[in-house]
Amino acid sequence: MRQHDVLPMRLEISERLDAAVHLPLIAEDDWYGRYVSSQILASVVEDCYRAYRLYGSERSNETDFYRLSGEIHFQSSDLISIYFIASYEASPSLAPNNYAFSRNYFGKALGRLSLREIFDSNTEFLKLALRRCDDALDDAFRLSDMNLKEEELWSLLGQFNFDKRDLLINLSSYALLPSAFSVRQVTIPLPDVVDMILPPLRSALLAS
Repeated sequence: MRQHDVLPMRLEISERLDAAVHLPLIAEDDWYGRYVSSQILASVVEDCYRAYRLYGSERSNETDFYRLSGEIHFQSSDLISIYFIASYEASPSLAPNNYAFSRNYFGKALGRLSLREIFDSNTEFLKLALRRCDDALDDAFRLSDMNLKEEELWSLLGQFNFDKRDLLINLSSYALLPSAFSVRQVTIPLPDVVDMILPPLRSALLAS
């Protein structure tokens, strides 16, 4: 697969929703390229509809605004990590709801994987990631003080990107956090967690 240009397009979700997005284009050289491309489009349409249901204004005479931009954070052969930043504005008098999410693909044999799958539900990784997030955030807001269950923690930390050096955790209102939190990114050096990654994925990442 090869990274191509960005595709601007508009989504028709509702007559009173102005939805404009910019999608990263993946060359559809084979079925895997078509799979990733279709996943990107489906993810964005799903998120736009999700945001409309969550944040949409009840005032029929006003227009809401949804903006999204996606970019290839990392690509090496069939490994690809995509970062999305989105904004939903339900009223000109209110601050827009900004958040981030991601999609990560690990080749033809594995396809898209979640953070929990990559680390095989390793609770030691979960503890390490939570500590790193707390260290990176303001003292007034600590994730560990939220007293979340394990399932909720995997969801909270589940929007991530990777490259051959780092694991990046994207924290925002997309998963459990309040909208006022906006978007924060926490960097965890890959060498700190690479031994916790499933062996087949570890080999693929180290070879990238």
